[in-house]
Amino acid sequence: MKTSVLIASVGTLILIAWIVRPRITIWHQPPRMATALTQMATFRVALGAFRDDTGSYPPGTNNLQELLRKPAWATNWLGPYVRDIPKDPWGRAYIYEYPGRHAVSGCPYDLFSLGTPGASNLIANWENPGLRP
Repeated sequence: MKTSVLIASVGTLILIAWIVRPRITIWHQPPRMATALTQMATFRVALGAFRDDTGSYPPGTNNLQELLRKPAWATNWLGPYVRDIPKDPWGRAYIYEYPGRHAVSGCPYDLFSLGTPGASNLIANWENPGLRP
């Protein structure tokens, strides 16, 4: 009887871990990678709010500053949408472009970090579904 209870308990824990795992994958990233993903997710939300208010994403390249200050062309701008535009965890600017070159799954803009200097580990919204609108 004790063996069947133990097996049922272990099975239940495995099932819970299998269900919860996709929601906590950011915890398994190296700390700098997790920071970059979190900052980019914040930009994703702010860009969505900007679009909802003004009718468009900030145009051009590296216009994340328009999340902080009202652009001359914008009507119904209700920002600021973020408190600041931080550098990525490696000290470089995030790269934003609208319209994007990698339009994937309805994401009209590109947002990415070059990742670790000297490595080829781009952190990009077109490669990470959680960073798309």
